[in-house]
Amino acid sequence: MRKGKRVLITDGVNAGGEMLVRSFASHGASTAFFYSNSYDKAIALSKEVSALNIRCKISKLDSLWSALEVLRGYFDDEFDVLVFNIDISDNTSFDNMDGDKWRNMVIAEIDGLFYTIRALRPFLNRRCGSIIITAAKNENSGFSCDILESYIKGLTISLSKSLNDANINVNAIIYENVEGVGTHVADATRQLASNSSSFMTGQIIRL
Repeated sequence: MRKGKRVLITDGVNAGGEMLVRSFASHGASTAFFYSNSYDKAIALSKEVSALNIRCKISKLDSLWSALEVLRGYFDDEFDVLVFNIDISDNTSFDNMDGDKWRNMVIAEIDGLFYTIRALRPFLNRRCGSIIITAAKNENSGFSCDILESYIKGLTISLSKSLNDANINVNAIIYENVEGVGTHVADATRQLASNSSSFMTGQIIRL
């Protein structure tokens, strides 16, 4: 990844997100990240790596539009890489999935992913833009995890076709949330964001 790329990472304060923020920032990227909770952690991370933190609940459109205005000002209306970082490791079974859990664990994540990409795509670099979905799961996945994993696969492949003419690559990394994997995920994500990977799109990488 060349220095100077402008990168947004959603949910930059969970374990995987923090690793991504640190990795991109340490390699010279101009980095911003969303967070919805853990205010103190977000502020500390932002100061430590000189990244912009933006409070945003991505499944809520009003929150997303407000965050977008801040982001546009920071990146002068254009950025290069959107890393959508998501934890799909919930292991709730179908029998234990009630209406509230379905809305909060599945629908909210589906909405957040769609809304974020839909809102931010017009501001992605049309010469070499990149969307990368990173999804953490457990070895023993549950009902909601399997649904979200299938959604991520389908969305990645479909978006890669839809955005090909706009020179925006779309790829995904799905990984088991085990000790030490974060460094490999961050390295793979940076590689996908680099100009040397501009030929790759529609790929699902497993770690």
